[in-house]
Amino acid sequence: MNRQPLPQVADQRATPQSTPRPKYQAPVTLLKATLVAASLTAALTTWSVWGRDWTYGINTTGSDQVSADESDARFENYLKAPLVVLSQVDQQDWPKALDSMNLPDTQRRNLQADLMPAPLAPPADVQAMPAVQPGHEIKLVWLTLWDTDNEDGDAVTVQSAGYARTITLTKQAITLAIPVLRDTPIKIKGVRDGEGGGITVGVASGSALASFPIMSTGQVLALRARLP
Repeated sequence: MNRQPLPQVADQRATPQSTPRPKYQAPVTLLKATLVAASLTAALTTWSVWGRDWTYGINTTGSDQVSADESDARFENYLKAPLVVLSQVDQQDWPKALDSMNLPDTQRRNLQADLMPAPLAPPADVQAMPAVQPGHEIKLVWLTLWDTDNEDGDAVTVQSAGYARTITLTKQAITLAIPVLRDTPIKIKGVRDGEGGGITVGVASGSALASFPIMSTGQVLALRARLP
């Protein structure tokens, strides 16, 4: 199946009134306090975008029109395609990315603290809480979502590292800044199948396109991706 170009990106810094405010459950802060392993299944919310001007197809409406062959091909590509390398947010862009996430002040501070490098180990004669283990650090990455077929009200929820948000898919892509933990999957859950035909979600990180199958309501799939 031919790859489609990335769609036009919409500025989503304002949170739609129909969706709940994003929340962050601070998994790394929790790790530092309780010494538990960083294997979390929290809800995730995200985000914003600025910058690029991508266009994706024609803004058509009505139920999705995906053939059985195309649906099968998308599923095969999802299983066989190489892992997408996630596009990490540069540290200089953290303030902009955090602003875009629309978190309550306390949760924003927790996430900002979790993004900072672990402190240097104290002298041997000073007792302190163990630092977060290497590989358990929170990173911020960019994720782009859009509707690959008719714009019919399909919606998904992205879940990653204690952060969650439900996105209504449109032909204009929404680029999100989301927290991730290494070796902990980014999950995408089908929330609403607009006018039928399946939930047709396109996924990318930076310029890297991910292969994603047609989804059903309630289905949860992991984004096959990795950090650089």
